[in-house]
Amino acid sequence: MFFIIKKLLLHKNILESEARLKESSLMMQNTKFITITSTIKHSAKTSTAIGLVISLVTEGYKVLYLGFDNKYNALPNFEDDADLVKDYILEKIILERAIRHFYSFYPFDMLNINADLVKLFKNATDKQQARIISKLFKDIKAERYHYVVIDLNYKDKPVHNTIVKLSDHCFYTINVKRYEEEKNHLDINSFLTVVPKKEHVKLLVVQFNRFMVDHHKFIENLKYIYGDFVFDYQIDSSRTMRNRIDHAYNYLRVNKLCTPIKKYIIESK
Repeated sequence: MFFIIKKLLLHKNILESEARLKESSLMMQNTKFITITSTIKHSAKTSTAIGLVISLVTEGYKVLYLGFDNKYNALPNFEDDADLVKDYILEKIILERAIRHFYSFYPFDMLNINADLVKLFKNATDKQQARIISKLFKDIKAERYHYVVIDLNYKDKPVHNTIVKLSDHCFYTINVKRYEEEKNHLDINSFLTVVPKKEHVKLLVVQFNRFMVDHHKFIENLKYIYGDFVFDYQIDSSRTMRNRIDHAYNYLRVNKLCTPIKKYIIESK
């Protein structure tokens, strides 16, 4: 009996030691910025961003969901407020849709910024806007987040291009059905030309046509055109991807979607 108790205590000490080591390594980690973006409509951009946040939170990371110029913007319009963007970091804006279903179980911070409502952006030159974003990233780092997942409704403008360039990882989501439209080919090519440092950019196929069977062939064709830009991830179920996050109350759905992305990010140096 004594031997069993001693063995259990030893096992408990090992687990506690491993937990302390993990906590210590998390504390030492620098903030990583991950941008999820697209110019293709209904490409599960927000679903992917929120799903990735939840997956990272379950690993014990401190995460900030940063919505930037996306359709869920909820930041009040302070007409007379010309303060630095960093002042918005402390605003915890709870989105009105899916996040409330997850927040109690997977707590993370939420912030939405609408650049049109921030006076500093309105009259700033391209270089000044880039400096504002750079300072915003620096101020967020001071909040000691492990990961910041940016849900960006991309347009070709200085603020957005700076966010993409400064991010550690950028995933451009593609809706397969809409990809067949010629305009979307031009959108992707245009997007790739604005990023001088391209190693951190990946094209992420997140929605397949309901009746599309040969997913592998589509990804191979995409890799033939875009090469290493394509994130080599085979989706198990098109239905999993087509369900929007605001209907996916089951955490396992979004976790299934984002686990390969999360693994890739965590393992990246």
